[in-house]
Amino acid sequence: MVPGLAKELRKDNVAVIGLMPGFVGTERMAVELGEFGFDASKALPVENPGRVCAMLATAKDPMVFTGRDIFGPGFHADHAGVQFEGA
Repeated sequence: MVPGLAKELRKDNVAVIGLMPGFVGTERMAVELGEFGFDASKALPVENPGRVCAMLATAKDPMVFTGRDIFGPGFHADHAGVQFEGA
């Protein structure tokens, strides 16, 4: 879906970027998935997807990323030079 929308909206200078946040530890996930053995302490903080969104929204040229699915933790590590907490 992301590539198709990006192609359609490129002419309007609208970047369409898919964000895959990674393993984010929400309170609900900790309760529900904990029953199945998932360890929420290994998850990323809930602030991390927001940080990546902010980085993409304020990028000098967000059109560079249009049509792509971005893996949040890897993107942050590659573009900010710092890994997310918990990654």
